[in-house]
Amino acid sequence: IRGVRASHPGAIIVFSADHGEELWEHGSVGHGKTVYNEVLHVPLIFSFPGELPRTVDTRVELIDILPTLAAKIGLPSRDWWQGHSLLAHTADFLSPVYAETRTSIREANVYLLSVMHENMKLILDMPGNKHWLYQLESDPGELNPITDTAQSETLMLLLKQYRADNEAHPLHASPTVTNVVDQETRDILRSQGYF
Repeated sequence: IRGVRASHPGAIIVFSADHGEELWEHGSVGHGKTVYNEVLHVPLIFSFPGELPRTVDTRVELIDILPTLAAKIGLPSRDWWQGHSLLAHTADFLSPVYAETRTSIREANVYLLSVMHENMKLILDMPGNKHWLYQLESDPGELNPITDTAQSETLMLLLKQYRADNEAHPLHASPTVTNVVDQETRDILRSQGYF
């Protein structure tokens, strides 16, 4: 970031990743098959011109990037944005954090949802109709699921509300767009080995 900051002193710089990688922590390698924290925890760094660094220790989400940048440059927020500006983020900010993954390969049958709230995490396997509950403070590696009916029910209600909110979102199930590639572009792609 220092090099970019030196050459572009007025730029806002955001550094992140869209996913982590599982490296045999839960029996496989890669991403897109689980919602364990090794896949979910990614860096999120904002560098604002002229501001001193600070660390936010609570969980945040990548959907917080847009509202944060908008607030920083003075743009109004939109009702349909799902994230929150991190500029007003405080240590007691403990909103639930959600994640989901599903595969486009029908045979793999992966559709997982998770919610982290306070020190608890629930993973819900939609096709298998199973769930696992973890106490993250005592089990940060998510290796020993626990049984706590009250906690499971509370987190299930959060997931139910999350799904309802997503289904009610104005951009939910937006129509499929078919792109038409002209012959010149096809020829260029073919010459580069893509066809």
